[in-house]
Amino acid sequence: MLFNIVIYNHGLKREFSYLLEPLIDPLCRAIGKAGHDVLISFDQFHCGAINLLVEHFVTHRSILEDIVKAKNAGAKIGVLATELIIDGEIPYAKGGISCLDRKGNAIIEEDFDNYIYNRIIGFSKVLQHADFAWSLFERTMPFCRKFCKNVQSLQYGYQEPFRPVANIEKDIDVLFFGGATSYRKTVLQSIAEQGIGVLAVGGGFPTGRMPDILLDSLIDRSRIIVNLTLNGPPSGDDSIDSRIVSHTRVSTLLSRGACVISEEVPFDNPYWPYLINVEPSLIPIRCKQLLKSGKSQAIVRRNAERFKTEMDAGAIMVRVIRDTFHPAATHRPA
Repeated sequence: MLFNIVIYNHGLKREFSYLLEPLIDPLCRAIGKAGHDVLISFDQFHCGAINLLVEHFVTHRSILEDIVKAKNAGAKIGVLATELIIDGEIPYAKGGISCLDRKGNAIIEEDFDNYIYNRIIGFSKVLQHADFAWSLFERTMPFCRKFCKNVQSLQYGYQEPFRPVANIEKDIDVLFFGGATSYRKTVLQSIAEQGIGVLAVGGGFPTGRMPDILLDSLIDRSRIIVNLTLNGPPSGDDSIDSRIVSHTRVSTLLSRGACVISEEVPFDNPYWPYLINVEPSLIPIRCKQLLKSGKSQAIVRRNAERFKTEMDAGAIMVRVIRDTFHPAATHRPA
């Protein structure tokens, strides 16, 4: 089969579409490993392909018109759901989602609520016309099923690293990469207070964001990589636990054989068996213990081998495509 991944009306000019590469590249590679061909298009459907749109339909009227035309011409339409949506809301939206306008500038705060509202409405409208949806988070699937019957869960599993892993002596104690939030800064500061060297990379940190070609080498040089959610465990006033695991971040780390100490994430976390899962308050102590014992590499080897075997991205994609397009084969009697 031919898949066409469509970056459609994503609020970005073509020159900014590279920002979606960490999300789309592993998806393309997994589809390829499953034995199918993949195209990536900007605002363009292919009638002979299965067109997979990346969710971000803030302005949806023109999208719906083009979807109807494409389906009338015989195209199949799917949607990749990339955010956690519960009760029609993205619970971590404020402080957890950044959006650029078509000029590459961040949208202003007073427009943010309207942006999220339109994003949810646009998503629901597109889902009504979709033949299927793939969701990165199981808790998003009930929302998707309100509008589309064929909804499957997708995980980003093991991918052979694009750049070979460097087998070198580790000279960075603890690495974190991701956007800076007050919660993440607090945890990282508490690690540093244990006398541990911490390198934080990402928007809002002094080092800033870093391209993958540099980030991969930092991962290879690090004894421990810490995985933290945006805002940590829910407070007493929160009715929803909005913690999720970043598929792109964690699958990349595990595929490179990194030692990952992760904040415990009880939901939407298929990577739990391959991480060192710790309560946030205990992360600094666990880092210190692991660095002192020197056992991190033994843990890495065990977890990396299991991850590679049990969560092969190609095998996952074979299952998802089978369940999406040939569901009867899943239930065929022996």
